Amino acid sequence: MKLWRYQSELAWRSIRRDARLSMVMVLSLGLAGALWGFGTAHYLRVHGPRDTFRAAVHHVELPHDEGAVRDLIGSGIDNVAYVPRIYATAPEVQQLASSGLPTRSVTTFHSVVWVDPPDATPPAPRVVRYVDPDFFALFERPFRWGGPYQPGDEMRALPRIVIGHGLNQSLFDGDNSVGQKVRMEGRDFEIAGVIDGFAPYLQEWDIAATGFDEDAVYLPVAFWQRLRTVPTPLLLQSSGPVAFDDLITSDAVFVNFWIELPTADHVQRYRRHLDAEFGDRYTLRSLPEFQAAFPSLPTAVTFYFGLGWFLILGGGFNLVRLLLAKNLARGPELGIHRALGASRRQIFRRQLLEGAHVSAFAALIAFFAVMPLMHIYNRLVHETDVPLAMTPLLGASIIGMTFLIGLLGAAYPAWRSGRVAPTLYLGRA
Repeated sequence: MKLWRYQSELAWRSIRRDARLSMVMVLSLGLAGALWGFGTAHYLRVHGPRDTFRAAVHHVELPHDEGAVRDLIGSGIDNVAYVPRIYATAPEVQQLASSGLPTRSVTTFHSVVWVDPPDATPPAPRVVRYVDPDFFALFERPFRWGGPYQPGDEMRALPRIVIGHGLNQSLFDGDNSVGQKVRMEGRDFEIAGVIDGFAPYLQEWDIAATGFDEDAVYLPVAFWQRLRTVPTPLLLQSSGPVAFDDLITSDAVFVNFWIELPTADHVQRYRRHLDAEFGDRYTLRSLPEFQAAFPSLPTAVTFYFGLGWFLILGGGFNLVRLLLAKNLARGPELGIHRALGASRRQIFRRQLLEGAHVSAFAALIAFFAVMPLMHIYNRLVHETDVPLAMTPLLGASIIGMTFLIGLLGAAYPAWRSGRVAPTLYLGRA
């Protein structure tokens, strides 16, 4: 232990002796680590761990006209290609929900409504999700305040709704807004609950909506036709336009349907129902099977994540080059240490400790430098209102990866230092 402490002190002295060179090494690796972390933040937001919920949640895929989806590809959202497979028509959903099983099911789709701010500013468009009350329990959406609306709440004089985290921040400065009013499309609604935290970027209940803004408002499905908002995305299988009043009976694909089948008996009984309604034209999947069948598709984020790896590896390579140059200049000193009895292992350990010190400082710089990058991005680039977030996983990844790359980069120069012959510089001592 004393030897390790002594070698660590020698490494620290070596860093201070060449303070400018050490600073260059720390900054180059630290900034490379910050850029890697910035790309990783984007990647984890899109392609990070997906929610598991409960295996009892099931989805039914029905065949639709996939050729018609070409009109939707231009939206720039890759997962829209899943629309004909994960959505259904309104008549099909009625068949799916008519099993009579005593179990929960969710019908959901999303659109856009105009929300009036509390001040005198003009109304702004917000994403609305029409959803049954069971949605919040089935997909485990946590509440910050209040709770879900209940069946029949849409018949009240002041209908009740749920709002998302982002809208609550925007309209009520993040305070408890339960019981407050929100005016949308010329109607007043009472807030029954506020969701805790932003929705995931990749929403399991509607992966075709990936890339849109967060669900700002949750409304009972019954209000869809009253507000006359067009579902998005909307796949029209038939040729020619369809009037809004005819969407409910048309072959337009826009509704997402999920059902809870908690036991094997429920699954078998529901399969018998599907056989009677659709023959062999369906595929029933549990949530884990659905996740495997519909993975998140590659996006531009994948490219930038790869670019981040290139940058951090470049930072590690630059550390190797600078440490080699530094150790070459210290050759006479290392040769004397070898002549006085220092073993190759001790020289290697000392030089590796120096690299570890540099890497530790670089890891801290990477962690603190990535946060202003994320803040600037969230404020200036409105790709979606689901922001980049510093999570424990991301923070540990930035610190750990930057330190690991630096340590691996220091290993080769440390090994080269240990190979210095003790007799090479004796005549100069």
